[in-house]
Amino acid sequence: MKITRWILSISLLLFSSLLLAGQSIWTFTPVSGFPPTVSVAPGGTATIKYTMTNQSSQTHTLVMTPIAGITQVTTAGNCGNPFILTNHQSCTLTLTVDGNTLPGNITGGPQVCQQGSQLQCYQPNFADSLQITKVANNTAGITVSPSTLALTAYSQTPGYLTVTNTSTSITATNIVATLPPSWTDVSQNASQCVSVAPEESCQLIFTPGNTAYNPESVPIQGSNTTQTSAIISVNAPSTTTLSTSLSTLTLAASGNARQLSITNVGSAPAYDVTYNVSPDLPAGTTISPANCGTLDTSSTCVLTITPGSTASNTPSVLSIQAINALDVTTDLYVLTYGSIYQQGYVFSIDDTTAIDGSIGGTTAALTDNSSGIQWFNGSYTTIGASSLTDGASNTQQIVNTQGIGGYAASVCANYAVDSAGNSPCTTGTCYNNWYLPAICQLGSSSGSAGCASGTPNMLDNLSSLVNSCSGSACLSGAYWSSTEFVGSPNIEAWLQIFSSGGGSFQLTLPKSEEFMVRCTRNLTT
Repeated sequence: MKITRWILSISLLLFSSLLLAGQSIWTFTPVSGFPPTVSVAPGGTATIKYTMTNQSSQTHTLVMTPIAGITQVTTAGNCGNPFILTNHQSCTLTLTVDGNTLPGNITGGPQVCQQGSQLQCYQPNFADSLQITKVANNTAGITVSPSTLALTAYSQTPGYLTVTNTSTSITATNIVATLPPSWTDVSQNASQCVSVAPEESCQLIFTPGNTAYNPESVPIQGSNTTQTSAIISVNAPSTTTLSTSLSTLTLAASGNARQLSITNVGSAPAYDVTYNVSPDLPAGTTISPANCGTLDTSSTCVLTITPGSTASNTPSVLSIQAINALDVTTDLYVLTYGSIYQQGYVFSIDDTTAIDGSIGGTTAALTDNSSGIQWFNGSYTTIGASSLTDGASNTQQIVNTQGIGGYAASVCANYAVDSAGNSPCTTGTCYNNWYLPAICQLGSSSGSAGCASGTPNMLDNLSSLVNSCSGSACLSGAYWSSTEFVGSPNIEAWLQIFSSGGGSFQLTLPKSEEFMVRCTRNLTT
C-alpha cells in the first residue's frame, strides 16, 4: 500500500514537471513598430524589440545567447546584459541587426537563459521569432508601421501606413501594397512612395469603399526592396441612432414648405443617410435634399417638404435609413378643407405656424354628437360665452358655470374618440378636448350673427357635407353654437341652420330648446 502511494506521488510530480516544462517562465512579446521579421542589405540596419516578462513568482537573472550580426542594446530603458526580472517584472529587449556583419538569413530566436544554466532557456513562439533575411547589396530593406491598419466601410476616411527605407545607401523605388483582388472598392495612393531616399519614409494611403473585409496580410514591396507586410481590414461601421424632430408632420395643400430635422443622436457617424416614402407623396409634393449623406455625431440634416395642390388620402410614411442605424419614421399629411384628420373633417387651416412644426387648424366631428339636446342645464343664466369665433373658450365658461349635466356644451366637453374610431377611447391615440363651436365657426358672414368675412367655418369649407349630401356625416338642420345672444344672453343662444342648396341661415332661440350638436376640436400639432 505504501509502495503504491509512493509510485502515485512520483507520477504526479513527474506529470507536474512536464506541465511546467511546456510553459515559458519568461515570455517574449514583439513591440509594435519593431517587428521580428525584417530584411537587411549590406550597409543597412534594422531594429527589433521584445517585451520580456518574468511570469514566475521568483526573481531570475537572465542573459541572451549571442547571435552573429545582432547587437543587444543595453542603454537606459532597455534590458541589460545580464538583466534581472523580479516577480512579473518586464523590460524591453532591443536588438540591432547589422547588414554588414550578418552572416546570412536567421530563422528562430532570440534565446534567453537563466544565467549560468543552459538547461533553462526560452525563446519566442514561431510566429514571433526572428525572421531575418539578408538581401543583395542593391536591395533596400523596408519596414512598415503600424503593423495593423483598420479602415471603416462607408466612412471614406483614409488610413495610413508609413514605410521606412532602412538602407543607408540605396534609394527604394515604386513601393506599393498588393491588396487582395476582391477588395475592388478599396483605393490606394502610393504616390509618395515612388522614390524613397535612404533612411527616409513615405506613406501609403488607403481609402475604404462600402464593403467590409476580414483582416488580411497585405504584402508591401518596391521594385528594388525587400518585402514586408501589414494586416489590413475594413470593418463594418459601428451602430448609431437617428431621431426625427416630429413623428407626424402636417402641411396645407398649396401651402408653405415645412422642415423636418434628422439628427444623429448616437456615438458614431451615420453613413449613407437616405429616405423613402410609402405610399407615394400626393402629386406635386416634393422633398429635398435627395439624401443626407454622412451625419457625424450630433449633426442634423434638414429636409424641406413642399406641398402640392393635392391632399393626402392616407398618410405617407417617410422612412429615414442609414447603413448603421435602425430606421426612424415620420407620417406626412397634406391637408385641405374636407380632409379627414384626427377623427374629424378639417374646416380651418392655420399655415402661419413655425415651419419646423405642423399646421394648425380645426376639425368637426365625423358625425353628429347629439340629435337633440338643450343648450342650458335646466336654468336660464347669463354665462358670458359671447365669442363669435372661439368655441373652446365659450365651452370652458359654460361648463365651469353650469357644471355636471346633460346639455350641448357638456356633450362636447366629455367627448373623446381614438384613432380607431372608438368612443370612449380604448386603443391608439385618444383625441379629446372637443368643444361646442362658436356661431362663426359654424356659419359664414352671410348669416345674421355678424361673422367677419374670411372666418373659417363649416358652411363654406365643408360644403360637401351640406349640399347634396347623404349619410351620417352630413350637416343638415339646426345646430347649437356656444355663443350666447348678446341681446338676451340669459335666455337665448345662436343656432346655425344648414340647408342644401343655399338656404342656410342663423338665428337665436331659447336655451331650453333641443337641437343638434356637432363638436369641434383644434388640431394637435
